[in-house]
Amino acid sequence: MTAQPWGEASASARAEQGAYGDRYPVSLAGRELGAFIIVIGVGIFGTLTGYLANLFRTPPKERPAVDAATIDDARHQLRHLRSCWSGSRMPSPDPSS
Repeated sequence: MTAQPWGEASASARAEQGAYGDRYPVSLAGRELGAFIIVIGVGIFGTLTGYLANLFRTPPKERPAVDAATIDDARHQLRHLRSCWSGSRMPSPDPSS
């Protein structure tokens, strides 16, 4: 066995292993379809990447301050709901009502 120069060795290795792109469209319609599929794939990947980047970049929304009137209104609504359900078989969770 004789030593081969580096270029010949790498070329023969590529020929034996099978390189990427051995099969490709030859007709115009096949090439157009392939280009269309590539463009759609890049567009979908770009859309998802942009969406994720926007999620990481957007600051969290600030929660509105809750004042005493809002809490009193929620308590009033809760009392009203409890009075509506007073005829049910479930016991009231608040013994003071």
